[in-house]
Amino acid sequence: MLKTTLAVLALSCALAHAQGITSTVGPRPGLTGNPFSNGFCNNTGGTIFFPSSAPWTIRDQAGGLVFGPIGLPVVQQLGNGLCRTFQWDGRNSGGQPVPPGLYLWEVHWLDAQMNPQPPIRTCFEITDAFVSICANRTTVPISCSAQLTFHSPLSAGLAYVAASALSTAPPIVLSACREVPLALDGLLLISLCSSGPIFVGYCGVLDSSGNAPAEVRFPNDFRLIGVGFETSFVTVNGGSIQSIAVPLRVTIGTPSPPCVFCR
Repeated sequence: MLKTTLAVLALSCALAHAQGITSTVGPRPGLTGNPFSNGFCNNTGGTIFFPSSAPWTIRDQAGGLVFGPIGLPVVQQLGNGLCRTFQWDGRNSGGQPVPPGLYLWEVHWLDAQMNPQPPIRTCFEITDAFVSICANRTTVPISCSAQLTFHSPLSAGLAYVAASALSTAPPIVLSACREVPLALDGLLLISLCSSGPIFVGYCGVLDSSGNAPAEVRFPNDFRLIGVGFETSFVTVNGGSIQSIAVPLRVTIGTPSPPCVFCR
């Protein structure tokens, strides 16, 4: 079923590109229970239309309806070169946060002659995995270290691989639906699955609660002050990636003892 879904997505992407329409969902991945947005842009060279004030639905990877907003049946236009942003709170039609997995954001539209067109489908991922930092202190003095924790309750007991990068863009694209939100830069290559001395605990196994500690010990180089970096991780099940974590950005600050230690 997933292969079929990906094939449909590939066709939808090709149609969108040919028609000059882009549909971008973010964040990628996003944390379960958190909001998402869809930036839908028209670059067809002419005006297009929406059949209602809320012309979109959320579907699971099998095509089942997850959420459909209630919109007014009023045709709305979108001129060439313009975009419209749709918002979804990450909950299903029953008001409950949807579980981790792959989802489709489907937007319905009409061409310049008001003819219905195949919906534009954009695939995105919802995850339970994220990185937290001691005391929520995302600016850490260079004289201290960044104490991180990797979380993924649904991956408890699985192996994980972590890395840091200077940016989340461009991400490492795995498929039409999945991407690791880290740029493939020099910092990533140095930190990937590292066990020290700077990046500690970047490879291992999550405990029975789906957590693992890690640490970034900054070199004593004041030129690093003001530098920010992103950290994410993936969990692995049977040789395949199970979860991809929402990244955390940390900035290196000026010396400011005492350091905060949470463990």
